[in-house]
Amino acid sequence: MKARIFVRLLLAAIVLSVTILSYPVQAGSDLIQERSQPTTFGIAYVNEGRDVSQSFDLTFEFEFLRNSVGVWSDGKGDLLLEQHIKNTSTDPAAVMESMTWWFNWPSADYSKIHALDGKGPLKTTTETSETVIFVTVNFRTPLQPGQTYKFKQFITIGEMIFGSGDYWTANWGIYPGSNVKSFEQVLALPANSTVTSVTPAVSERHGNILIWRGDNTTGDYSLVIEVPYVLSDSIAVGLFLQRADPWGDDIYAHNTKPEDTMARWGCLITSGAMLVNYFAATQDRANYTDPGVLNTWMINNSGYDRLYYAKHAWFGKYARQTPRDISMYWNSSTGYDTTLLDYYLRSGYPVILGVKPEFDPVTKRYYPSHWVVATGKTTGDGVDTYSINDPIYGQTTLKKQYLNNALVMVTFSASEANQQLLYFAAQSPIHFVITDPLERKAGYDPTTDTLYEEIPGAYYLYEGLSDAFGKQEPRVAKTLTIPDPVDGPYLITVYGIGNGAYTMEASAMDWQGVTMDRIFTGTVTEGQVITYKVTYSEVIYQTFLPIAVR
Repeated sequence: MKARIFVRLLLAAIVLSVTILSYPVQAGSDLIQERSQPTTFGIAYVNEGRDVSQSFDLTFEFEFLRNSVGVWSDGKGDLLLEQHIKNTSTDPAAVMESMTWWFNWPSADYSKIHALDGKGPLKTTTETSETVIFVTVNFRTPLQPGQTYKFKQFITIGEMIFGSGDYWTANWGIYPGSNVKSFEQVLALPANSTVTSVTPAVSERHGNILIWRGDNTTGDYSLVIEVPYVLSDSIAVGLFLQRADPWGDDIYAHNTKPEDTMARWGCLITSGAMLVNYFAATQDRANYTDPGVLNTWMINNSGYDRLYYAKHAWFGKYARQTPRDISMYWNSSTGYDTTLLDYYLRSGYPVILGVKPEFDPVTKRYYPSHWVVATGKTTGDGVDTYSINDPIYGQTTLKKQYLNNALVMVTFSASEANQQLLYFAAQSPIHFVITDPLERKAGYDPTTDTLYEEIPGAYYLYEGLSDAFGKQEPRVAKTLTIPDPVDGPYLITVYGIGNGAYTMEASAMDWQGVTMDRIFTGTVTEGQVITYKVTYSEVIYQTFLPIAVR
């Protein structure tokens, strides 16, 4: 009879124990708050498939183990465990099928749990007990004795770093309980923060990315880090102007007319280039870009939809590709929210803003017709506002140039994130609603005047580009991006709000960043409803098939 044996390894294999010692609460204060409850994480058990009537001796080691933590301004931590685990058992029946880690933080705030190996997403399951969560990663195939398995495990932990206001301290101890051939602790603090001290000395440092290493460590190896730092509201982002040489006269996107240049339409792509260079600088990368280079890459890599709009997430895809290897991941494209904007800026991340509202008489909605980069909080004439890098007007403020008004914001971060997404774009005279395999909806139904926001992270945007020279009509589209889509069929319902030709585009990106596009075109009359289906798979070339259902 076959059964599964759970081998408890709380201390036998590797235990990473994290203890918060103390942190300053405010500037110049002698007040120290002690945390009596340690925060810890480590291996709980492995899951083994074998005959229970046989005796066995299961052993394993890590050929490589990296614990990376990306920190946000509220102390939230994006934790990534990269593991190369080797089954060192001599018993041929000692087969490993999964591994479970436990995490114990007082906040008990755990989210964004997932895992990947070289072939795609892995199945994970969780169990909780008070403040402890057990996360099990199921291996794609059983790990036989002598074999090595490589995978990544992700979890976001609220209040992982402790502090308040501007003053925070990353302070924990790491105690491997078994042999690790190559161990790394990586701490990525907000790039705009000031590190006041580092204990112990780091093995390597790139700006505010700190790395400690230990090679061929044994079970008695330990590392205790303490890094106090101070947050800031300002970010140093280099400025690009869309009219500048040598890219100002380049043809923008897929346009063919010589007058459709970067100088005329290139505000969003110029803003994207500013972000790519900022992420490169904060990660000590040498492969910088400029708006012309990014525009060319977007043309050749499906970065523009057929309506000439830049797909926001593709900025991150460009940054991550070799030889750039810049960690930059799209997080959201959403409505203007000053609370969220402040959060990203204090976490060291500039944000692209859609500004300069214009009214579209077809959709009867306002849309942003220009794009800038928010670089920090400031004041102007006694009013709180934001510093911006404007591709037309240079370094200015949101209040001075746009009366403190914005409509859309696009966010990115450096923490490695799930790349899977679906992107939809439509040209007037239509609106659309997307229904996912779980029957959740996102988009706008003009027949009932209903804006659906049931799909997590999906936001129906009105986007536009205005002619910087004021000679051509603005270009307007509706877009919607679904992060981390579930596999299965998606229904696209198109609503005619006028008479004429329309274009509906669907783009998919899988876990590796592989993309595929589907285009639907036709004519529509006011009040007409047309439906399509596309089927999404996490492995893009397995299925992304359009089915017309007119």
